[in-house]
Amino acid sequence: MAALTPMAVSLRASVSADALTIAAAFLTLATVAKLAGGPEPSRPARDFWVLGLSAGVLCATKLPYAPLAAAVLLIPARRWPGGRRGPALAAILACAVAATAWSVAVAASLHVELRPETDRGRQIHDAFAEPLRAASVIAADAWTHGPRYLAQLVGVQLGWLDTRLPWLLVLSYMALLAWLAMADTEGGDGTGLRAKPRLFLAALALSVTVLVIASQYAAFTPYRAASVDGVQGRYFLPLLPAAALVLRGRGVGAGLSSRGVFAALAAFAAAAAAATCLAVIARFYG
Repeated sequence: MAALTPMAVSLRASVSADALTIAAAFLTLATVAKLAGGPEPSRPARDFWVLGLSAGVLCATKLPYAPLAAAVLLIPARRWPGGRRGPALAAILACAVAATAWSVAVAASLHVELRPETDRGRQIHDAFAEPLRAASVIAADAWTHGPRYLAQLVGVQLGWLDTRLPWLLVLSYMALLAWLAMADTEGGDGTGLRAKPRLFLAALALSVTVLVIASQYAAFTPYRAASVDGVQGRYFLPLLPAAALVLRGRGVGAGLSSRGVFAALAAFAAAAAAATCLAVIARFYG
């Protein structure tokens, strides 16, 4: 359902670069969840190849999401090839580090200012010189605009933020995602993650959130401005699987029929897609 939000579908339909980042994040975290707490995989070697490639792509696409690759550390040693973490883990981390280094090198070679009033170099310099000031600006943005980012994550505004969806659809989708994150329709914690792994995932998600806002503070915000410009809710779509793994298995929905839940989700997804199409048609052809 996270991949079927109106915003995610819109990004894929418009061939946005964000679609690749979202896909890589979803695949990386889904594979980690499968290997960390799912049933014993029938072809574990293939899963680790997929994990290494998806983590590498994730680190190469957009730098702020690189910390998510560290989720591979949640996989128990017994699940790694040969029952040993060392070689395969080193290979995956080397791939992620190399992709991150390439991404940093490419970003450093670009000197295009996105807005005339921005100065990325001085903004970054001042952030390191006055870390408390920069941290307060980033924290204030997350606190003040967090609800708007959640609504944009679902897709309250599509395109150039000029195609609005009904608030009933947006709020319903947000509630459904929250319920699914905590749902336990199979009578157990499907992730197998205990408290410490959940805290580790939450820390990774928090670090990505800070880096996403910080990237817009550096690249899109006027020099020494008191607030952050340029942050949009779609930037947090790659974090949805991590949030689901942190909240998973809270006993919500226990005893419900899996078949009934899947049927209801299919119906909701179809209704959401129809409502989105009607909104787009009304905006451009109405």
